[in-house]
Amino acid sequence: MAGLSKFAGGGGQNLMPEKLTEMLVQAILKNDARQIASVITQGANLALSDSKGNTPLIIAATDPREHGALHALLAAQAKPNQAGTNGKLPLHSVLRMKEEKIMGTAIELLFAAGADPNLFEMRPGEPPMTALQVAVASERSDKIFEKLLAGGADPRIGEDKATDRLSPLHILARHGRYPLLEIAFSSGVPIDHADYLGRTCLMWAARAGATRTIEVLLETGADPLLKDKNGHDVLTHAKGAPPDVDTRPLVKAVARAAKDYGLRKEVKDLRTEVDELKHTVEDVQKG
Repeated sequence: MAGLSKFAGGGGQNLMPEKLTEMLVQAILKNDARQIASVITQGANLALSDSKGNTPLIIAATDPREHGALHALLAAQAKPNQAGTNGKLPLHSVLRMKEEKIMGTAIELLFAAGADPNLFEMRPGEPPMTALQVAVASERSDKIFEKLLAGGADPRIGEDKATDRLSPLHILARHGRYPLLEIAFSSGVPIDHADYLGRTCLMWAARAGATRTIEVLLETGADPLLKDKNGHDVLTHAKGAPPDVDTRPLVKAVARAAKDYGLRKEVKDLRTEVDELKHTVEDVQKG
């Protein structure tokens, strides 16, 4: 390639870091893995940001073409958790792209290199955000959320009491995205995990009038008898559902589940008492 000559040889050792960064960015924009490798060999610092504050890895990761540049930078040990001077992180930047067509592959490559989805991106003038919070704000598809959860993203992180900001977990419940909730619970997230006011996923789903989500939560074992810190139960939260939502099926499902849950709890308590009594008798007999 004709343009390769100015990148070749040992002359790059005398170039300023900013010039090498500029050359590296140009190679990334061309999606030319050979040029990228050449500039890196000359000593380009992969942690430096360009004039817009983006690291080379951020630029490569958000390239809507095939991921040749991203592969090359990761092979050169570019750090996937390195923020640019603008505060942006590679994984979070990928999630802000307009098109999801090749987003999934970029996410997988970053995860394979050690990207941490639970890091907070600290952009000036913006609230700190985890990868899942960016996905929520960008209205990403279930497919993208699934990749983030599979990569270790914790949907409980990111709640902010000062601004009444919910965690992604409770936002998903409020939006009725029960398939994602099921994935979160299967990965170990407690189904009755509550926010700072004691509101559970079941309560948030009730507030939204998300009947199907409520049914799934109840079937999965959510406790319909819990109350938040203000003493409000699920049915009380259901009164705040949108006026165009028919809450009668919701109320029936919760009432039926509460009755069944109460009976199961009584049986469990009785079994516990019987076991304790049995152990006491055995101890007396041994004595």
